[in-house]
Amino acid sequence: MTELLVIGYGNELRSDDAAGRAVAIAAARLPGVDTIAVHQLTPELAVEIGRFSRVVFVDADASATKVRLERIELLATREKAMTHHTDPAGLLELSASIGAAPREALLLAIPASDFTFGESFSPRTATAIGRAVELIAGLVGSEPADSA
Repeated sequence: MTELLVIGYGNELRSDDAAGRAVAIAAARLPGVDTIAVHQLTPELAVEIGRFSRVVFVDADASATKVRLERIELLATREKAMTHHTDPAGLLELSASIGAAPREALLLAIPASDFTFGESFSPRTATAIGRAVELIAGLVGSEPADSA
């Protein structure tokens, strides 16, 4: 059974915005990793993430200067709004509300600068995609951080 789920999201027709999806597709070759590549995060994913002890959300980030991996904290005080799309924290809250939240959730931000119409990555983002897959490979077999 795999313990790590990677969800990469972004618009595959907006150049660097598809970096999250590209990372998920590349990470699918790693042993012990399940992946999902989607255009956007939707509430239906809450059930899926609850099947794993660890989930990594991967997204392009125009403000990132390097590949950044950070823990996502569950915020009980957050206003709950149910729409056709959500963000990683919203999915975690929804997953917890149905009793199936992962022990650890991480956001992997990929530096991105080109969001024009296109299907290729800027050189910086292409390099960052490779680095992100390496980081995910390093998570395989490691223990999630203690959530206490």
